[in-house]
Amino acid sequence: MVFNFSNGKEEFSLKGFFGEQSFVFLPENKAYPPKHLQNIFKEVEGKKALSCKVHSQDRGFRIEFEDRYALVFMMYGRNGNVLLFKDNNVIDLFRSRFEKNNTLLLTDFKTDMDVIFEQYEAQSKGSGTITTIKSLFKGFSPGMVKYLESHGLGSKNTAEQWKDIKNLEKLLVAGTIDVINDDKNIILSLLPRTDSGKLLFSGTDVIAALNQYAKHYFYKKNFLALRTQKINSLNQKLEKASRQLETSKLHLNHLESDSNYKHQADIIMANLHGIMPGTEKITLFDFYRNTDIEIQLKRGMSPQNCAEKLYRKSKNQEIEKQKTIERVQLLEKEIQGLGKEMFEFENITDLKEMRVSVKSMEKEDSQLAPPFRHFVEGDYDIYVGKSAANNDELTFDFSHKEDMWLHARDVSGSHVIIKHKQNQVFPKPVIERAAKIAAYYSKNKGSIMSPVIYTLRKFVRKPKGAAHGAVICEKEKMVMVAPDLG
Repeated sequence: MVFNFSNGKEEFSLKGFFGEQSFVFLPENKAYPPKHLQNIFKEVEGKKALSCKVHSQDRGFRIEFEDRYALVFMMYGRNGNVLLFKDNNVIDLFRSRFEKNNTLLLTDFKTDMDVIFEQYEAQSKGSGTITTIKSLFKGFSPGMVKYLESHGLGSKNTAEQWKDIKNLEKLLVAGTIDVINDDKNIILSLLPRTDSGKLLFSGTDVIAALNQYAKHYFYKKNFLALRTQKINSLNQKLEKASRQLETSKLHLNHLESDSNYKHQADIIMANLHGIMPGTEKITLFDFYRNTDIEIQLKRGMSPQNCAEKLYRKSKNQEIEKQKTIERVQLLEKEIQGLGKEMFEFENITDLKEMRVSVKSMEKEDSQLAPPFRHFVEGDYDIYVGKSAANNDELTFDFSHKEDMWLHARDVSGSHVIIKHKQNQVFPKPVIERAAKIAAYYSKNKGSIMSPVIYTLRKFVRKPKGAAHGAVICEKEKMVMVAPDLG
C-alpha cells in the first residue's frame, strides 16, 4: 500500500508491505499509482496529518489526522495490518481477513506506557525473569530476549537485570542498524552482529536502513520467486521426459521381442499347399522355435493374402520400431539438456540474469507448445482443433494411431484427440469429458444434449481432395453428453 503526503511544497511517500513480513519504508522518489489501483481509507484522503506516534512496548505506530481519524500500523510479521479509526473505533481495515481486528479500540494501543523497576521486580518474583520480560516488553523480539539471555541475565539479581534491559533499550534506539543477507532471508537487525551472513547495510539512519531493507527484500523475494518458478518447470519437464523415456523403452523392448507377424507369414507361405481354402484356424510346425503353433486365418481371405497382410503388419512394426528408437534417442538428449540447464540455472545469482533466463524459457515453451486447445482429465491429455485446417493438423500430423478421436455427430465442429497411454484402456470418464468438449466446440454448443462419435485415430481417414476438416471414420461408437468444458 502507498500513502502520498504533501504540504503544497514538498511531497513524500510512505510504502507499506504486508505479506510474510510487515514493514514500511520511505522511498526517495514519489511513488506513482500502480496500474491496478484500488483506493482505500478514503475518509482520510485530503486530511491534514497532525502527528506520528510510536506505540509503547509494541511493534506498531499511528498517524493521527484531523477530525479525530487515526491510522494504526500493526507491524506484526505475517499478521500485520493497518486499521483506520474514527475516535476510538475501527471503521476500516486493510486486511479484512483478520476479523478480530475489528474489535480493537484505539485506546488499546498505548503511546506513553513506561515499565518501571518496581513493576518489573514485583512481577518477576512470581513469574520468573523471561516470562516477565515477554509480558512487559512485548516489543522485544525473540532475538532480543535471547540477546539478554546470552549476557547471563538469569544469573543476575533483579537490579542488574533491570540495568541490562535498560541498556538494551538504549542500544535499540541509538545503536547501529544492520541489513543482512543470511542466504535464506533478508534481516533488519538492531542488535550487534553474531551471524556470518553478508552485511548489506550498516548505519544509524532509520529511513536509509528501511529503504535498504525493502530494496534487498524485494530483490530477493523476486529472485526466489523466479528461481522457484523455473526450477519447478524444469523438474516437471524432467519428470515428464523420464516417464516418456521409460514408456518408450518398454515399448521398444516389446517390439524387438515380437517378430510374430513375419514368422507367422513365413510359416503360412511354407505351408500354402497344405492349407485348405476357407480354413480359419490351423496348427502348423514353427520352424523358428521348433514347435507347433496355432495360426488364426481371416475368413474369406486366401492363405497367401493372409500372409501378405502379416508381412505388411511386420513392415509397419519395423517402421514403428525405428520411430521408437528415434524417440528414445531424442528423449535421452532432452533429459541430458534439461540436466545441463538445471545446473547452469542453479548457479545464477543475479536477478537480471534470472529474468532473462526465465523469459527465454517461457519463449521456448510457447514455441514448443502444440497450437491446439489443451485440457487435462486425470492423467490424460485432451487436444482440440481451432479451425478446419487446424483439425487436419491435429488429426493427421499431431496424433498417434492409437489415440482416441472424437467429433460431434452430423454437425461441423472441432476434432478432439485423447492421447493414449501404452497398454491402457481409455477410462469412461475421460471419454465423456472429451465428448462434452467436442460437443461444446461444435454447432451443438447450445443444445441440451449432443451425440458425439468416437473411434481410434487409425480408423479415421481423409478422402482425396476433401476440404479441410472433412474425414471419414469407421468402427465409431456414440455417446450422448451435455456440451460443457467442465
